[in-house]
Amino acid sequence: MKRYTNNCILTISDTHFPFHHQDVFDFLDAVCSKYNPDRIVHLGDISDSYCFSNYAKALEADNVPDEIKKMRAAAVQLAEMFPDMLVCQSNHDDRLYRKAKSAGIPRELVLPYKKFLGVEKSNWTWKPDVTLTVDATRQKIYFCHTKGSSAVFLAKQVGMSVIMGHHHSKSSLTYIRTPNQTYFAADCGCLISDKGHAFVYNQAQVVRPMRSVVIIYEGKPRLIPLITRGDRWIGKI
Repeated sequence: MKRYTNNCILTISDTHFPFHHQDVFDFLDAVCSKYNPDRIVHLGDISDSYCFSNYAKALEADNVPDEIKKMRAAAVQLAEMFPDMLVCQSNHDDRLYRKAKSAGIPRELVLPYKKFLGVEKSNWTWKPDVTLTVDATRQKIYFCHTKGSSAVFLAKQVGMSVIMGHHHSKSSLTYIRTPNQTYFAADCGCLISDKGHAFVYNQAQVVRPMRSVVIIYEGKPRLIPLITRGDRWIGKI
C-alpha cells in the first residue's frame, strides 16, 4: 500500500467540467513536473452539471447527453493524470441529486457520482472535508469546498491552516500568528473558462475568475496562477 507523506500536496478546485479552461491539463502537467506532488486534493465542483441547474439555461447550450459526454471525457483525463485523489463534497457535484430529489426520486435510484463522472475505476474518494498532517512539520491543514465567505475567518475558527475553494475570484494567501503557532489561510481559486455557457455572466463583471492551484511543500503554501495571454496559458508557471 502506498504511504503518503503529505510533504508535497497539490490542491486544485472548481474545474466545473466541461466548462474548464482549455489549457488546464497542460498547466497541471507542468505543475506536477516541477513539484512532483505525493498527494492530490480536489476541493470540489469537479463537474458543473449545468444541465441540472434550476436557473434559466442558454438556448445554445449542449443537450444533456452531449454535456455529460464532454464532462466525462474531461473527468477521465483528470483520473488518468491523478488516479488517487481526495475530493471534498460540494454544491455543483450535488446538483444531480438535488434535481432527483425535487422530482421525488430517491438518491439510491440515481447513479453514484463516481460512476456518473465515468471514473469508477479510479481511487478517488469523496469526503465532506479533509484534514491532513504534513510529515515534515507535523502541521495540520484543513481542506474544504466552502465553510463561509472567508478562509481567514475559517482558519481562526478551526485553529489550523485552511485551504478553501468555491469562490472563483479569490486566489489568496494570508498568514495568521497566535501566541502558540503560525498558520495560513488560502483561497485556491478555480480552473474554469469564463466563456462557457455556465459562466457567461462573468463577462459583465469587473473581477473575473482567478485560475490557480495551491502547492503545499513541506508545510509551506505556494499559490500558482494559470496566467494567460489573451485566452491561452502562457506556458510557464
